[in-house]
Amino acid sequence: MVGVEPVSAITQSESLSWQRQEVSIYTSSWGPPDDGAVLSGPNDLIDAAINSGVSEGRGGRGSLYFFANGNGAHNDDNCGADGYINSPFIFSIQAADESGEVPFYGEICAAVGVTAFVGSALSPTIEEGNECSRRFAGTSAACPTVTGCVALMLQARFVP
Repeated sequence: MVGVEPVSAITQSESLSWQRQEVSIYTSSWGPPDDGAVLSGPNDLIDAAINSGVSEGRGGRGSLYFFANGNGAHNDDNCGADGYINSPFIFSIQAADESGEVPFYGEICAAVGVTAFVGSALSPTIEEGNECSRRFAGTSAACPTVTGCVALMLQARFVP
């Protein structure tokens, strides 16, 4: 699900349950608008996909879901208003700057599960159309960093 346009609930639910027997980890660097005005989260269809994943994914061991915590603190946004982040089935990933502090954009709430260092530098990544970009930062970059570490841990302790 790449892009900036809103994505339908059907597409979200299909993405969060795609090949759940083969996919161990789902990582999402997106969420509701970080504008401080929207209280939003998954609808029943998306909730059902996530619930099915955590109960049936990975051969019954449960799929793991990681979401970026949000970059809207400078807009007075709070991750407590994000229904994805507040799901008991989703790991919420925060960013830390080079001094180990939550950056100015980092949303703070009780749902933060893990904080990952991203610093203030931008990480290189691939954009839509396979173009290289150096504009990848914030909790959106912290989330796949944590997810990659978890994937390595699962691989080291692989259970068929």
